Formats: sequence, structure tokens, C-alpha cells
Amino acid sequence: MARRPELDGTLLRAGMRLAVAVSGGADSVGLLRALVEAAGEIGLVLAVAHVHHGIRGADADEDAGFVASLASGLGLEFYLHRVDTPGVAREKKLTLEEAARGLRYAWFRELMAEGKADVVATAHTLDDQAETVVHRLLRGAWTEGLGGIHPVVVCVRGVILRPFLETRRAAIREWLAEIGQAWREDASNEDTAHTRNRIRKELLPQMEEFNPQIAEHLAHM
Repeated sequence: MARRPELDGTLLRAGMRLAVAVSGGADSVGLLRALVEAAGEIGLVLAVAHVHHGIRGADADEDAGFVASLASGLGLEFYLHRVDTPGVAREKKLTLEEAARGLRYAWFRELMAEGKADVVATAHTLDDQAETVVHRLLRGAWTEGLGGIHPVVVCVRGVILRPFLETRRAAIREWLAEIGQAWREDASNEDTAHTRNRIRKELLPQMEEFNPQIAEHLAHM
């Protein structure tokens, strides 16, 4: 029987009003379900935050509906934020990924500044950490690449946490399948025209042939 993925308990404190950033994908759904199970033990007050990026048309609408339904079923407050990512990307000459990330984190900071949450939790995993390190190194970074994704980001008002940063993506999916929790698949994650997807689907699997623990080593480096 699959165990609930481990949360980094050092990041969580009793009384936290914590908004979980949920895209609808397996990682963020897994983080939400794990935090719901842990909320009573730790003493957390949870809400769900979802960004509709204005990309992928009906699929994005269905993602938002799925997350709203999940939040309702768990009895949690749901915050939805709609943005025009393509428009911002054109205006600021950014990639869609860069624009989406900027808009997402700007809203997370707004949620905390408005007092709707003390903390926002995102579902970055150990696999994301390894991919980020490789991606940055390939782009010529050195100390920045080795810095990777930080588990704690202190904002002017509030904190962004990554409680799954020591957790493998596969363990999350295994647990969700075990408990019968569905999630949404984003087809854009399969598009190897994006460098990050090529790293995830092609480069890291090749590196694992040389060292099956390469993801862990990269993440902890």
C-alpha cells in the first residue's frame, strides 16, 4: 500500500492560514490531499488557489472547474484568478512560461497582502528541483543553477513554501492512484519543443541510465 508522500514538517506551523496553489495536475492535487490529511495533526487552516492563465481554451476552463469541485468536496474556500498570459507575454516580450510564472506569483503575493492567507504552498517536487538545476546549467548558470528552487521564499507579506521539495513525482502519483484521487493532465507537458520538457522526458532518463539516483543527487547538490 502506498504511503502518503512526506511533507517537510519543518516548514509548517500550527495556526497557519495556508492557500494551496492547485493547477489540477497530480503534484498539486497530491499536495492538497496530503495537507488536508495533515491539517488536523498540525493545526492548519487551508484554502485552494487556482490561476486560469487564459491558455489552452476549454481545457483550462475544465481545469478550473475540476479544482473548484475538488475544493468544494473537501470543504475548502476556493480562490480563482483569471489572467491574460498571452497578452502579457506579447507586451513584455516574454515566453508564455515566463509570463505565466510572473502572473502566478504576483497573485500569490496579492493573496497574502490582502490577508487571505499567511502562506502559499506550491507543489514543486524533487524532480522539479533536478530539472531546474539541469536547465539552468544548460543555460550557462553556475551558482544560480546550483541554488535551484528554494524551499522558502519570504515575501513582504507572507511566505511561499514548497513542502514537497524532497518528494518524488512518481510517489505522488502512486499514492493518488491508491486513494482513488483523479487529477488533470496538461497536454503541453508532453510537447518536447519546450526545453524543460525535453530535459524531463529525454535528458534525465538518459542520465538515469548512468546513475539511477541522478535526480536525487542533482536536487541535493
